[in-house]
Amino acid sequence: MSKWIAGLAAILALAIAIPTFAGADGDRSCSLKLTARLAAVKTNSGSPPVNGSSTAGGTVDGTVCGKTFHGAARAVNRFMFGKFRHNTLTFGPLGSFRAKGRGSGTQNSGNGSATLSGHGKITGGTGIYDNASGSIHFKGTVAGGSQVATLHITGRIDY
Repeated sequence: MSKWIAGLAAILALAIAIPTFAGADGDRSCSLKLTARLAAVKTNSGSPPVNGSSTAGGTVDGTVCGKTFHGAARAVNRFMFGKFRHNTLTFGPLGSFRAKGRGSGTQNSGNGSATLSGHGKITGGTGIYDNASGSIHFKGTVAGGSQVATLHITGRIDY
């Protein structure tokens, strides 16, 4: 009986380790196409989005390396005169990756919506994205009277 349990434990350990470390040797480079829906959850300082800083959280769905990706994200944004800097952490089922960069927002007259665009660099990660690098570009909108930004993100990730 103990051999059966030991064999089962070895199979389970292998089943967990293979997907966790696949691609972890740094030889994977592929595209990402994601849609993030982020809502402001905390004002850290000032009066975002005019000035100051805020923290946002939300969902991220799409594809990474052509495979379905469903996850979550947390972003800290620092605003100044229609421009912002972002530090984002995206959590997926097999690891997370960090990005930082810049963007700008333009409020549309009439309906109060805003258009967002920007770019960033992937600066690391955990799990299969350990030591990840790459680049991202995003475009998005915030509906008038809403605190939810919908961002369409494209780029490359190397891990």
